[in-house]
Amino acid sequence: MSVDLSGEITAIATAALAGFAIVTAIVAALAFWKQSREVRAIERQVIDQQEISRQQAELLKIQSDQLELQRQQLDDQHAAIEDQIRANARQAEVLELQASELRASLEQRERAADEQRRMQAVMVTAFLAEDHRDTWGARVCNDSSLPVVDVRTFFNYVAEKPTEGDQEPRMLGGPAEKIRILPPHADRFVEIPEQVRNQMSEVSDSQYAVSIEFTDAAGNHWERDPRGALVPRS
Repeated sequence: MSVDLSGEITAIATAALAGFAIVTAIVAALAFWKQSREVRAIERQVIDQQEISRQQAELLKIQSDQLELQRQQLDDQHAAIEDQIRANARQAEVLELQASELRASLEQRERAADEQRRMQAVMVTAFLAEDHRDTWGARVCNDSSLPVVDVRTFFNYVAEKPTEGDQEPRMLGGPAEKIRILPPHADRFVEIPEQVRNQMSEVSDSQYAVSIEFTDAAGNHWERDPRGALVPRS
């Protein structure tokens, strides 16, 4: 009877151990399954992170390429602007040269036109002189090949300035009559009017000078002033 009880105890213990082993195996299997899930989750996170990193790397590469393209475009634009600036500078130089040449041409034309306009007038002169009667007056000469008209004659007292040493003419007057027409290569003697002669203490070409106003054949009005300068009149 005692033998059977011992066997039952052994069987129970064996069954208990087997149950414990099964439970342990189940617990171990559950732990392994849990760890496997965690590992797979970590692996998935790693894979996802790698994918994110790859996408970020591709995005950075795209952004870098875009920045490089923009930099190249800016460099091209800068180079184009510099080329345009140089082209504008060259064009400005050409325009300035053309403007300078045009100004010189216009000035030359103006000088030529002025010389052409003055061509006859420069040959009309007047000076204080005596005629064959020893009478003082103005000798008005037209040495041009065209007539001049409406010649007015004036007599001027020329006083020397005490400080500058220059001369300051003072008009005394002249005859009311004009020389209506002074033919080509002709001269006229205009006697000093009495009202002017009365203002002169002593007639001398060192103290008195003649000035005239006249109109040339082209209709231009001129003055030959007491110093002999030819001055256009409006």
